[in-house]
Amino acid sequence: PNNNYRNGSRSALGRLANALTSQHWSTFAIELALIVVGIIAALSIDDWAQGREDQRSEKIYLASLIRDLDQMVESLQAYVDTETAMAYASAKTLKILTVDGYEQKGEELREYLSDMGTRRTLRLVSAAYADLTSTGNFQLIHSRDLREQLLRYFADVSRTELVVEKNNTVFIDNMFWSFTMEAGITWAPTQWRDLGATLSKAEDFYREFLGPGITYPTDAVFAQPADAEIWNEIRRMCFLRLRVSAVGLSLATTLIDKTEQMKLAIDEELRDLNR
Repeated sequence: PNNNYRNGSRSALGRLANALTSQHWSTFAIELALIVVGIIAALSIDDWAQGREDQRSEKIYLASLIRDLDQMVESLQAYVDTETAMAYASAKTLKILTVDGYEQKGEELREYLSDMGTRRTLRLVSAAYADLTSTGNFQLIHSRDLREQLLRYFADVSRTELVVEKNNTVFIDNMFWSFTMEAGITWAPTQWRDLGATLSKAEDFYREFLGPGITYPTDAVFAQPADAEIWNEIRRMCFLRLRVSAVGLSLATTLIDKTEQMKLAIDEELRDLNR
């Protein structure tokens, strides 16, 4: 078809040249008008075809974004489940130390303190958004409002990931873990199987290597008298861990709500495109 178009163009230009040299001005004007109309029509067809292709690409990107957001909600919910379990472990430990009394509850305290050392990394990835921004295809989303919503949303995602990672590193890894290790508390987690497939599999390996009949050492901290300063330190660490969980839960549940709102906005744009 391109060859025919070029051949036709050369033929039209030849007729135009003949009309001009022969001073057939009326023929020249008609031929010129036909060429202009043909060029405009060809450009219009190209623009229409490109517009259709851009719209098709936009629909694909929007559908991919919704799938990515669904996966991000799953990751956020897994994080919520983990931090909820850690908050309960913190609260139960505080109850034992403050209300029930720690006597004869060394094993229970060890389990709760071990569980509270568990933390989950939050990584929320959208391959579609990364592709849109890295390739320059972000402008394929013709709705300016939706583009601005996406930019604000993924900025919130980055901030949430950063805060969670900072809290994990500073308060759990550097403070809580360091404290329990220095206090001589044996790590004996019990919540692994409730925190996802990976940790469940890790627990299987852990139990396999220990073998049957293995008992944990008697940690000297649990033999300390009720007025020992170590118990105040443990309470302080429980409050710290509970605060980390509370902040994480606030961030994650807020982001889940924003993610659902983002999905609704994208879905509405898709419906408009399909009308």
